[in-house]
Amino acid sequence: MSELQGRRLASDAPASLERSTLLLIRRPAGSSWMWEPVCGASKAKAGGRIVIVTAAHCIRDPAFEYAVSVRYDNQNTPHAILDRWVGADNDVAVATIRRGTATREFDAHRTATYPRTKPVLGDEVAMFGASGWSGYIPRSARGVYLGESTFTNEQGETFTVSVVAQLGRYEGVIGLGSSGSPALTPSGFLGPVIFEVGHESRPGVDDWYRNMFGSEFGVDLRGVETIGEYAVITQATITRLAGTLPSP
Repeated sequence: MSELQGRRLASDAPASLERSTLLLIRRPAGSSWMWEPVCGASKAKAGGRIVIVTAAHCIRDPAFEYAVSVRYDNQNTPHAILDRWVGADNDVAVATIRRGTATREFDAHRTATYPRTKPVLGDEVAMFGASGWSGYIPRSARGVYLGESTFTNEQGETFTVSVVAQLGRYEGVIGLGSSGSPALTPSGFLGPVIFEVGHESRPGVDDWYRNMFGSEFGVDLRGVETIGEYAVITQATITRLAGTLPSP
């Protein structure tokens, strides 16, 4: 991947991404059980109100209620409880905040923006997340942006994703439990991450996607251990979805 020469990130980009990433937590609906980590998320603005952006597969189970925490500290403290959500193609979900549940810490957390301007091949990417593979301990990593890809998976579902090759060894930044987390490029935020290639123990499947992306973007990915696939969204997508939800 060293042959790809794109734009570099500002030195404070990893810290900025960390301050923009939320931990999605859940507990059985109507219970007083302890909250448990399930995915990542980000905070965005849409039509003058604050919403949560995550992967739809993270919050679609009606047996649970969901919240977000601004800290990855094993306490799973809810700093805002989700009210209603709407999903869209590409496994993207936008949720509103239940009135009266947002804390000062949540209000102070950074808001992510998803611009129309796209990164270019070779751009540096900041990655951050906490997966089950790392015991939900947050990790940071650097990646390289390859481009956008549209494909149909084994279940016949079609997705358009931003493909990012993670540099270095796998550290649990993305994987089972980190879906919904954003990434940061010189053009702005990517996300939410919805798929990963390289650490799900899928014999043959990961190699098929690795070869497909390598051929599509003209790069050799045989030595790349982990590839993140981030749902392609823009601020317009978030605003449109949020507009279908009633005010909490």
